Amino acid sequence: MIGARRYQEADALLGQLAAVLAREPEFHRLRAQAAKGMKEPLRAIEHLRAAIAAAPRVIRYREDLADLYRKTGRPADAVAELRQALALDPTAIKPRLGLARLLRQLGDRPSAIAELDRVVTAPGADADVLTEAAMLYVKLEAQSAAIRAMRKAAQARPGDFDVQTWLRKLYTDQVKPWHFPMMNDRLRAEAYEQALRRAVKPTTTVLEIGTGSGLLAMMAARAGARRVTTCETIEVIAEAASEIVRLNGLADRIAVIAKPSTALKVGIDLPERADLLVSEILSDAVLGEDVLRSTAHARAELLKPGAPMIPYAVAAVARLVGGRDLLESTRVETVAGFDLTPFNRFTPSVLAIKMDTRDFADFSADIEAFRFDLAQPPTAPEETRLAFEATRTGACVGVLQWVRLYLDAETIVENRPEGRFTPSAWRSVLFPFPAPRSVREGERIMIRAKHNLISLAFAEAP
Repeated sequence: MIGARRYQEADALLGQLAAVLAREPEFHRLRAQAAKGMKEPLRAIEHLRAAIAAAPRVIRYREDLADLYRKTGRPADAVAELRQALALDPTAIKPRLGLARLLRQLGDRPSAIAELDRVVTAPGADADVLTEAAMLYVKLEAQSAAIRAMRKAAQARPGDFDVQTWLRKLYTDQVKPWHFPMMNDRLRAEAYEQALRRAVKPTTTVLEIGTGSGLLAMMAARAGARRVTTCETIEVIAEAASEIVRLNGLADRIAVIAKPSTALKVGIDLPERADLLVSEILSDAVLGEDVLRSTAHARAELLKPGAPMIPYAVAAVARLVGGRDLLESTRVETVAGFDLTPFNRFTPSVLAIKMDTRDFADFSADIEAFRFDLAQPPTAPEETRLAFEATRTGACVGVLQWVRLYLDAETIVENRPEGRFTPSAWRSVLFPFPAPRSVREGERIMIRAKHNLISLAFAEAP
């Protein structure tokens, strides 16, 4: 109330000066501020229009008017004012940032990104402006551009804690932490290298889908490939891979392209169709990284007819499991003397089991639920029934699934858990039952298994 009264007093005083100062633009700006303080936006807009009429080349008045238009639900009018301001001074940063925000609000993503691109390349863009632009890029789902802006902010303000923290967060959002255990999975690396050494000849050209660190591409080059083309969707990963390839002295034989494989063109990105495809675009549940579609496109558009592939097939393998560690990962009973069982309605439908040393109990032998031959066109979604025979009596928690790769005729690699979860690039995936199921040794348990080409599901059959 005290603030509102002061605005009223200021407005009254300014009103007494109207006859003398009516042609002064700053007079109208002050009256607009007083009107805003009194919650009279329409009168504030009138005064800002008067200020602009008196001084049409002062962009500050247009910025203030645009802000009022925005706050009163007139974003299109706000955009028009900011465009007028930028026509007067194309180097102005604040109105361009405001324009990008408004264009995002109006759903014009390409134009919003274009305005932000102009902001981050402006000579006067400081660390604060670049950070704000980066955050807006994130909201526009332009993560690579956000990282570029935040890198510039880090260069403008070296050692700044907040800037460095935001930059690392943006990196982590783009480059998931599972890349590190994957690169350090020596069993996987050795299996791929053996298969590549058998497949690659001095005349072989190789296409890799999913560059990552460039490890498989470099293995192919070391095996003697004439030329390796590797592609990566995430720009910052492709950039790092290019640096790694140069660091290891293989830039003359490996081309890293920052594109998804489905955007590659023979004659533009590849000089010719490739002799061999290598990839490791598999999620914990096999299909999550769109391996079937990407491989089918490569076979049809980027490979020579009949070209071999590493792997040539992938499979989802499953077994029934139980044990206290898994039970406590999916359900709760009594804790500190309190019955918490109603919370079990939230038992997860699927749970990736991270690399650790927890024990679990096998309740059946392994069954290969689905096997996908990558040399064939993608199948339609499938559903099947798996008949498991219980190998012990007890409480079965659900179905555990893992990845099996058929690299070539001699090499199969998988993350098969042996009684506890062992270090692997892939995690095992648990599909818990809604509640633990009591089973007897020798009992036959029917499980429904289904995939839709991009994900898997398991549940007890009715």
